[in-house]
Amino acid sequence: MKETVDSIMMPHIDYLELMSQVAKASREVRAEYIALEVRVAELLELKTITTVPAQGYILESKIERGRGAVATVLCRQGILKVGDFFNAGKVWGKVSSLVDSYGIQHKEIGASTPAIVSGFEDFPSTGELLRVVSEEEYRKERGNKSYLTNLRTTVAVDKESLPVIVKADTNSSLEAVLDGIDKISKTADMSYFIVHSAVGNVTENDVILAETSNALVIGFHTKAETAATQFARTSKVKILLFDIIYKLFEDLEVRSHKAKVAEKKDTKVGEAIVLKIFDIKKLGVIAGCY
Repeated sequence: MKETVDSIMMPHIDYLELMSQVAKASREVRAEYIALEVRVAELLELKTITTVPAQGYILESKIERGRGAVATVLCRQGILKVGDFFNAGKVWGKVSSLVDSYGIQHKEIGASTPAIVSGFEDFPSTGELLRVVSEEEYRKERGNKSYLTNLRTTVAVDKESLPVIVKADTNSSLEAVLDGIDKISKTADMSYFIVHSAVGNVTENDVILAETSNALVIGFHTKAETAATQFARTSKVKILLFDIIYKLFEDLEVRSHKAKVAEKKDTKVGEAIVLKIFDIKKLGVIAGCY
């Protein structure tokens, strides 16, 4: 039986669930965990399989100006290389660069080596498993995604929507908020479009995304980090935090009604035939009609 770092350290713990919790922790806790895992691997002289497609976990994700969505990935098995096609939950992409914690670029990284990966086509969620896939699988999924994207665009043209970013304390809370927003969108004057949703506090990355998409940031049973609050103040992004779910829905319903664009309607009240036009100084142009 092959021994791995996670089977030695936590034999009875779901590693995927553990990494999901680590991803939600503070940066200091994530750094301590990585250092511990690397140290255990060195002491026990544990080896990983390098001949299989690479897999790793997303510890942190953010949006960088000029680079788009990037994520810190801890490789668990295999070797992740520049040019690899990958999948992370609902997000697909191709590795365009690998940068270690010292800012040095690499062409490939191995197990237990955290690196910032760029090349994501959308914003990835922390805790997701990133796995390398074949180019054929990637192209096939891209074809399906292109169709869905066109479909969403068509719907957006038919009905205007208000973009929102949703953060909550748990997955169940997040699902409840998203379901409620979906119901409001079906009956309100203007629908809501979910730009991004995830579990956790409102971060500076959320505000950056809100600024670029002109979205409203909503937090339920969560708080906004200091950096997020400061950036929201300078970028004029609205962050709304709620502890009572029906208050959240009431606010969204009111905003939907206020945001509805007033419809213009021309109503004929009369008509006249212009017989002659007179240009009178200090008075302007006067038309003689009947």
